[in-house]
Amino acid sequence: MNRPSDGTKLREEDDDNSVIGCQSPHFTCCVASIYPFKVGVFAMLRELLTVLNDAAEAHIPDLMPGILSSLQDKGNNSGLKIEGLMFLNAAMARSSAQTFRPHIPVLAPPVLSAVNERYYKVTSEALRVCEEMARVIYPGEEPLSPELQGITSSLYEAVLVRLTAQDQDQEVKERAISCMAVTVALLGNYLNAQQEQVLNVLLERLRNEITRLTAVKAFSTITSSPLRLDLSPVLSPAVAELTSFLRKANRLLRQASLETLIAMVKSQSEALGAAELDALVVEAANLVTDEDLHLAAQSLRLCCTLLAAQPPSAQAIGDKVLPKAMTLVQSQLLQGVGLEALQQFFAAVAASGAPGGSFENLLQSLLSYGAAAHTPKAAQSSIAKCIAALCHSAGTEHVNSTVSSLLAKLKAPDNAQQQRLDLLVIGEIGRRENLALFDSVKSTINMALESPLDEIKSAGSMALGGVAVGSLETFLPFLLEQIGTQSESSKHQYMLLKSLNEVIASVTKGTASGGARLEQAQQEHILQLLLKNCESEEECRNVVAECAGSLALLNPSFVIPQLQSLVESESSAMRWLVVTALRYAITEKPSEADKALAISLPPALMCIADADRHVRRAAVLTLSSVSHNKPSLIRDNLPDLLPALYGQTVVREDLIRIVDLGPFKHKIDDGLELRKAAFECMDMVMDQCASYVDYAVFVQHLESGLKDHYDVKMPCHSMLAKLAQRSPHTVLAHIEGIVPLLEKTLTAKLKSDAVKQEVDRNDDMLRSCLRAVDAVARIPSVDSNSSFSNFMKNVVQAGPMAAKYQAVKEERQEAEVTAVRDRAAH
Repeated sequence: MNRPSDGTKLREEDDDNSVIGCQSPHFTCCVASIYPFKVGVFAMLRELLTVLNDAAEAHIPDLMPGILSSLQDKGNNSGLKIEGLMFLNAAMARSSAQTFRPHIPVLAPPVLSAVNERYYKVTSEALRVCEEMARVIYPGEEPLSPELQGITSSLYEAVLVRLTAQDQDQEVKERAISCMAVTVALLGNYLNAQQEQVLNVLLERLRNEITRLTAVKAFSTITSSPLRLDLSPVLSPAVAELTSFLRKANRLLRQASLETLIAMVKSQSEALGAAELDALVVEAANLVTDEDLHLAAQSLRLCCTLLAAQPPSAQAIGDKVLPKAMTLVQSQLLQGVGLEALQQFFAAVAASGAPGGSFENLLQSLLSYGAAAHTPKAAQSSIAKCIAALCHSAGTEHVNSTVSSLLAKLKAPDNAQQQRLDLLVIGEIGRRENLALFDSVKSTINMALESPLDEIKSAGSMALGGVAVGSLETFLPFLLEQIGTQSESSKHQYMLLKSLNEVIASVTKGTASGGARLEQAQQEHILQLLLKNCESEEECRNVVAECAGSLALLNPSFVIPQLQSLVESESSAMRWLVVTALRYAITEKPSEADKALAISLPPALMCIADADRHVRRAAVLTLSSVSHNKPSLIRDNLPDLLPALYGQTVVREDLIRIVDLGPFKHKIDDGLELRKAAFECMDMVMDQCASYVDYAVFVQHLESGLKDHYDVKMPCHSMLAKLAQRSPHTVLAHIEGIVPLLEKTLTAKLKSDAVKQEVDRNDDMLRSCLRAVDAVARIPSVDSNSSFSNFMKNVVQAGPMAAKYQAVKEERQEAEVTAVRDRAAH
């Protein structure tokens, strides 16, 4: 039986609505039957909603009697009411407001009654439903009916009782705060007289250490309200509290506070005083470091919001934040959201007139920092992106003057550091702007690609890719021509292919300038050029495969069948290219390529049994990738693929060679990397496709890995630990063969002249082995096996190994406690 992996697979096999629709009479009947069935049906319905999302929407009228019955249950056991509330919350969250709005008059009384129940779990779930009810009642721009206005008042009163109560469970306190925030944010215009009371209560909760995080989020919800509510009665003290939270050690609190402050500055900035803004800027500046790039990004976003909403804050931001930003841009850790926020910040500062923040000053400072001898290469790349963002926001005149200046300097570069920075800046500006009018761009980049310095060649490659992204019609033909004529120089070819990959990836992601597209003829030309380079050196072949994979994502219906047609090519290099290109075409998120991949992957993956070991390894890596990202594409083919995969776990003598080094001989195992990849693939298949794995066969090959090389043993220890949890009877059935292998690993002696690296590797292997032992030791009745008992007594719990084993157990127990705590917090 094929088992769907996710909602997508299930929707392919069954119509969403039919799954619940054809069963809803049975569900209704069950909900009206005896207690255990009622609870079970609601739990099952809730699970269905997590998979099918909005599939229950059309059947809510059929389910309403059962829902109301559960909410009005008078029994002593609260389980049914809790399950009913949980299902109602899930259904409301996944349905349109129009679906539930007609039912609010009959749902509101029992839900609001549940809010006042004594058992905290019922109250908590009822408050969650009330939060969804507020979203359902919210009329948008339409007026609210008198009946729903009355329900809104009742909802407010019920939640207020819980919000103001002192002696109640923490979960209820937090739910009440969250529910009231949503109610006020969406229905506050019908609660005008009560708004100030609510805001003052929330301010009290903000000052309470136990509830402050939830209160911070509540203020964010209210501040972001589409009703643009007036927060002036509590704005100043709230901002003061939130500003003070930026100094706290609690990271979640700082994150939430920054988000709330950004929302407040956007919507309430006219009510903020200069002293409050100055204090806010000082605290925000302290977070602009590379210690936490997410917080730094939020702080920079806050400063950008201040510059837009409160222009007088430019003085303080220029004095306090700009120096911190200049330090951050030089960090080699800068990336992602931090780098994006920094680009926006420099552009905002230049537009604000902040002291020292003119375009010219910022440009010169960034160029100076980027060219400094101590600046890391990663920082140069960040600085180049910031300069490009600065020029782009400043306008065409500044773009042209900056590019002209850089091109002039590149004709006679002062030093490699300066030359590399200038090339990177040209590429980043070219990515955003069309540089076709600058005649010297091509010759300048060509000169860089011919440099004897690898770092300049690499910068030239990035520059060429960037300018081609910004002007496909001018620079792409030039790039393709260069690739076609530079095949004799592998290093030059590699750099050109990297440029091409940047172009294809940018077009595929839709980030090319002006939304430029590659025409069909261009795609065909590129594909033929890539296939022509399949026999090139290894580093070039890797980039060729990546380019082909990116091209497959751009036009899967054309490229993927073309690749599939070459899977049986006589050239092993071509077969390797096909299999590897398909791996690069596999993405974590759904894509247009998935349909074509489902057809092309099975025959390509049969290359696991190819005659060439490089092709076999490429196929194994592709199977790992698809198992991790899109397991539904290959599940049906696993019965054919797994035997071939298991075949790659065997040590092959024909892949072992002896190299004579004079005084001694060295054994090289050319099959090691393939075996390591095969075992790692087995691990991935076990994680993602467990129901398709025959563990009795699986464990036999796992045993061979437990006596293999260090690099193979490590993933095998991890798999054994997982197998002990998922199929303990399989491990018990093979325990006699497993124990000697574990014992041999734990008792192996290092050479007397072992270097530190060998000692560290051995310690890592011992820990991984002991983790597997710990997992096996927790299998019920494993102690009844004499071999395992003796092994534990004489090896694991004896001598120095006992302390290592105890440390591993404590590490596992601590991880379990942390996981439970995290789940509870979630």
